[in-house]
Amino acid sequence: MSYRSKHSGMTLLEICFSLLIIGIVFGVAIPFSQEMFKQHPLEDQAIAFEELVLTAMHESRRENYTARIVFEKNAIKLFGQAKRNNLEDIEAPTTVLDEILIPGGSKYELQMWPNFEWSKPNDSGWNIPNNGLILPLNIKWTLDDSWLAASVDPMTGELKDITYELN
Repeated sequence: MSYRSKHSGMTLLEICFSLLIIGIVFGVAIPFSQEMFKQHPLEDQAIAFEELVLTAMHESRRENYTARIVFEKNAIKLFGQAKRNNLEDIEAPTTVLDEILIPGGSKYELQMWPNFEWSKPNDSGWNIPNNGLILPLNIKWTLDDSWLAASVDPMTGELKDITYELN
């Protein structure tokens, strides 16, 4: 004959106490884990730039015009143009569709085809034609001792060959 206890298992009070301890442990661990997975500001700028290039490529194909990305000292702007009625009505892109503001302390340099020498932004433009091919471009962001450099894939507009030293 086996003996069975009248009170086998856990009481509701013991379960609530266990859940309280688990909640406290997670409540303390979550802020620490968020800090661990926080992105560096240069990574945020690179992601925003890639999204800007992809938006430019999509808009230029969809609306059948050449979009233009302008590199200013404190911002990178995407220019588009209003719809045109015929092919002769081609004008320079004038409408700002999107922009990336460069945070204080952060800088960037460009290598643009055909010379590929690093240069500071000087209101130069980069055309994004509607045929889906863009000219090669390398970009490098710096912030204090940290840097992140990448190339833009001429076929897809995505960043590739990303190198970095983030401190």
